[in-house]
Formats: sequence, C-alpha cells, structure tokens
Amino acid sequence: MVDGDTAVFEVQLPTQWKSRIRLRDDRAVALAAARVGAVAHRVLVSGTVTMHDYETFGSDGEGTFGFSQESLVSADGPGTVLLTWQQGFGGEERTEIDIVGVLNSATGACQATINVRFYEGASEGTTELEDSRSFVSIVPEGRLANFDLRLANDEDDWARVLGSISNSTI
Repeated sequence: MVDGDTAVFEVQLPTQWKSRIRLRDDRAVALAAARVGAVAHRVLVSGTVTMHDYETFGSDGEGTFGFSQESLVSADGPGTVLLTWQQGFGGEERTEIDIVGVLNSATGACQATINVRFYEGASEGTTELEDSRSFVSIVPEGRLANFDLRLANDEDDWARVLGSISNSTI
C-alpha cells in the first residue's frame, strides 16, 4: 500500500530478528532482511477449492474458488504461516485451509503442515464440522508438491481441494 510517498508493508519477523529493529521517524524499520548468512526461501501455495451443495429440492449448487499466497520462510525462524484461507458457499457450507511451513536449514526442504476443514449447516458461519484432514508435505528445495483431497458429509455435500506448494531459494 502506498500512502503519499511512503510505502507501507506488513512484515512477519522471526522472534530472534526483532532485536535488530530500529525506530526511525516513529516507524519501525526492519534490518533483519539484510542479515548476513540468513537463509530464506520463497514458498508459494496456490490452488482451487470446488464445493458442491446438495439440495433435496431444486438444483444442486457448485462453485470453484482460487487461493494463492506467497511467503518468505527463514531457516532461522519459527514456523511461518503460509496460508490462512476460508470460503463459504451456497449459504450452508464453508471450507477452511491453514498451512504452516518450516524450512530445514540443512536440506532446504520446507515441511508444510496442512489442515483442511469442511463445515456444513444452517449457514456459512456454522460450527458443524463435517470432515477434516491434517497432513504434512515435504517440499524439497527447488521443487513442487501437489495435494488433492476430498472432504464430504453423508448428505452428498463435498469440497475438493487441489493445491500445490513450491519452494525456491531467493
């Protein structure tokens, strides 16, 4: 976002880097990115979610929604949120995806912990969890990992999540 001649950025920093932040003109300026020897990778999570809403009367509904998030992951830092995403559909369904990544400094591989939840109820804000999956994907440096899963209830409502995670050096 640009405000006048000043660019404003939101940055997530590992805890040990916060001691390297200085204040200048009442703004925090992060110097950690210039740290010598810091290892960081660019991790891109992208994909689609297709949701199917079964209706006893009338036509069923189906919608496809995209997600994409690029993050910088440091080998010196704690787990980094790679994606937090949710989408409602049909007035009754919601899919949520949370992905956290950790970079292995020895191999350059990113370990991505993926949690996907499918809700169906009286509204898109329902707390009625119908199905969920949690798994770990190891994405080697310079490679791409794909995932494909289907979550459903016993009433023919479902969500299919197709995604990919790429891990590249900066």
